[in-house]
Amino acid sequence: MSTVETTRLQEYIRLAWENHIPTAYQKGQICSERHLQSLLYHHLLNILPQVYVVWVEPNIASGRFPDLLITLGQQVVALIELKFMPSSYALLTDGEKLKMEYEAFPLQLDPATGQRTSDRYECTPDTLKVFGVVGRMGSHALTEKPWEYMDEKWMLLQTTGRTS
Repeated sequence: MSTVETTRLQEYIRLAWENHIPTAYQKGQICSERHLQSLLYHHLLNILPQVYVVWVEPNIASGRFPDLLITLGQQVVALIELKFMPSSYALLTDGEKLKMEYEAFPLQLDPATGQRTSDRYECTPDTLKVFGVVGRMGSHALTEKPWEYMDEKWMLLQTTGRTS
């Protein structure tokens, strides 16, 4: 994916988050991480061009489930990990970081058998990694990039509550 395409994808993701998540949260309309996940999924579907596919909690490798995954053809263009911790301090743990590592894996299911197809989807060094957080004011995840592995391929989305 070109730099222009990556920038455009980042803008779509940012718009889906910024135009909907803070407002819904401030109205008390997000009550769990699953709820946050489904809202972001819905708004991504509405904003992304149809060439992209958004996957929800795909099992990409022995027990690893990123919250959302976006593909373009057979390429994974974005991995999205979400945290909903409005009354505590959100952190990106090593467990979440592992979900963001590069690899190839099957995603599609054969509807006739319920088994995964042999089609493989691949993460690359260009895959965008997104950490979306609803957390307490002052969380490290909301005030700084404390992880040495966060580089230009990482995107941080954040919404804070009014909890002190």
